[in-house]
Amino acid sequence: HLVTSLINVEKDIETCFKKMGIRITCFVLEPLASSYSVLDQNERNLGVALIDIGGGTTDIVLYHDGGIQHSRAIPLAGQNITLDISYRFKTTLEQAEDLKHSYGGSKRELANENQIIEIEGIRGRESKSISEIELCEVIEPRIREILELAYDEIKKSGFENKLNFGVIITGGGSQLRDLVDLAQEIFSMPVRIGYPEV
Repeated sequence: HLVTSLINVEKDIETCFKKMGIRITCFVLEPLASSYSVLDQNERNLGVALIDIGGGTTDIVLYHDGGIQHSRAIPLAGQNITLDISYRFKTTLEQAEDLKHSYGGSKRELANENQIIEIEGIRGRESKSISEIELCEVIEPRIREILELAYDEIKKSGFENKLNFGVIITGGGSQLRDLVDLAQEIFSMPVRIGYPEV
């Protein structure tokens, strides 16, 4: 499994940290770093798919027999959900991000129909009210798309039936409410949210 990176980017990062008095010992592929913090040795040996839903990309790493068998980055992630919310409700990106974190859910059918959310008007615009269901109607299609693309990668790997521990989802996007319910529906295998081990 070969990982390449642009040497100029590495040097620029190293230079920035050096100016702050921090020495970098090595660079690590982001999903590999995530896997070190959320997977145990049994999961790596007996098979697991780690899906890291970040801001700009969703990274997928499949482990089996103690090593990485497949990895891929999907160019859709949390930022796309934020943009969808911003466009739909005509809000700033900051407001959209706050709505996602505070009220965002992955499944419309599990949303609270009585929960009304106030969106403050900015720079002379009127405030507005939306329901939690309306917010979930924006979020669910995008998070479903991200998970379905991840599942396509799992199927392409040829290891779909060797994932004894199923799927572990981590990263900022994993904090959406009801994500495990949606993911189990898509993957038809055990799913849990991965938190870094302290």
